[in-house]
Parts: sequence; C-alpha cells; structure tokens
Amino acid sequence: SVKQTPSTPALCRRGWRSPYADRRRVMSSNNEMLEAAIYYANLGFRVLPVRPRNKIPLISGWPENATTDAAIITEWWAATPNANIGIATGKHSNLFVLDIDGPKGAESMTGRPVPDGAGIARTGRGWHVYTAFPSALDGFSTSKSGVLPGIDVRGSGGFVVAPPSIHETGVEYEWIDPPPCALPAPPDWLVREVAAPNSSLIPKNQTKRSELSQGEVRFISWNYDIDPHPYAEAALKGECQAVLEAPIGTRNNKLNIAAFKLGTLVGADTIDPFRITTHLLNAACSNGLSSQEAHRTIESGLRAGMACPRRRDFV
Repeated sequence: SVKQTPSTPALCRRGWRSPYADRRRVMSSNNEMLEAAIYYANLGFRVLPVRPRNKIPLISGWPENATTDAAIITEWWAATPNANIGIATGKHSNLFVLDIDGPKGAESMTGRPVPDGAGIARTGRGWHVYTAFPSALDGFSTSKSGVLPGIDVRGSGGFVVAPPSIHETGVEYEWIDPPPCALPAPPDWLVREVAAPNSSLIPKNQTKRSELSQGEVRFISWNYDIDPHPYAEAALKGECQAVLEAPIGTRNNKLNIAAFKLGTLVGADTIDPFRITTHLLNAACSNGLSSQEAHRTIESGLRAGMACPRRRDFV
C-alpha cells in the first residue's frame, strides 16, 4: 500500500505529537534532546550528537561510534545538553531516508508515492521520509544527493538530523508521522533511481574507476542548506580529481590534504560538509580506498581544516 506525498499545506495541517513525550515520567532527565535520542536508540537507530543548530558531528569516527547504548548517549548529552540529534542511516540502523528539499523536491515528488507507515519529519527546508534499508543496495555507499532535483537519500555512510533538533535558521525539526517500530520498505521508484546505471554509487572496497567518464569525477547538482560558493565548488571539483588520480601509496595522504583544504572552506560557511564528504568519498572509493578508511580520513581532515577557516574575502 502506498500513498502520495502530501502537498506542503497538507503536511502542515497534519498534527503530530511527540512520540517521546510520555517517557518523561520515567526518564531521569528533563532534557528533551536526551529523551528523544534514547527513544530513537530503543527503535534500533544508531545515534550521535551533532553540533547545536548545525549538522557537524560532535564525536570523531561517527560512522563506527554512533550507538544505541543509553549510557553512552546519556554521557554525550550530559556534556552538550543542547546538542542536535543525528541518526546514522544504513544497514546497521535499518534506515534509508528520503530527503525532500523545498519546492524543487516537492515538485519532483509529484506522482511518486511513499509507503504507508513511513516516518515523516518536517526539517528546516523540507521533509525526511524514513523507510527500511533495502537489502538490494547492501554493499553500496548509498548516501547520495541529486537523485532527482531537490531529492537526496541517506543510507550507508550517512546520517540525518532528527526531531526535536534545531535547524540553523531556528526552525525545530518536527514529526508529522513518527516512525513505527517496523518501517516499510522504500518505494521501488526510489531504489531504481539510486541504483541506476548512471548513478555515482561506488561499491564499498571496490575500484570502479573504469566506469568514470574519461577518468573524471561525476558531479551532480545538489540542494543544501548552504549554497556552495563558486570558488568552493571549483575547489571541490579540483580536489576530487586530485584524489581520483593519486597513485597507490599516496592516496590516503592526498585525501587528507584535500579534506583539510576543503574544511577551511566549510569553516568559512561557503560549502556544506555533506557535499564535500560524499564527493570525496566517491572519489576515494573509486581509486581503491575502502569506505571505512576514507570516512576516517575525510572526517579528520575536515575537522582540522574547519579549525582554520578561510577568510571570506578569498575571492
């Protein structure tokens, strides 16, 4: 059974009630963020703390260290009570999230149904649709942007910011339909789009360089909360090409340098770190690095670069 994605007014009319509100009577803290994080962990979603009003993880190695352990989660939110909540998507959380961004995304969803029973959250600029991770895509890096105009997906190697987190604009993420204990499968049209032959998916731990057109990195027009500056966009393309062409023995170092340089641009608020991470990850995996190794290197380089932000008058 499927349903059409509601229009914006219809989504706004549908009421929601906090799925974790009743838990306050039995929780030891009155911190709503902590309560929500533990609620998600009880659903089997691996949780991580994210910088307040931001999308930058507060822990290193988040792809491996996101957890469902309530004791660890409590420690994280004791340290940063107003931290936003990140949920790691992919196989281990059994989570595949469709990210609908603004009017373009809503238009792309016309005639494309979402499953009954999917969790639906209102974000800062659109909606997240929570479905189960499709086994057909196991083994692929499935966090991908630009599937359709204004449509991104978050699967393996990605995460989403979840209610009641606060967007950088001050808007609170809200549930329209809270996720059930058993999520439905994603719609067939979405799985087909993600797995399309011309997609930029790179199987983990496999080299697919020969599939890249003339050895170049495929670039996609993405929609993010931060519209990339033309200088930052050109820098990203150049660094990805450098990573793709790095000889064996220099690949990880080249990736670290690229992530650091681009991190200085993230620190200047000229480009979204999700955009950098996904492109660098695809370039690194296509040149033979494993997804896990590349993730660690990219995260380390980005953090170091963000601590040394580029001046905004660099162009």
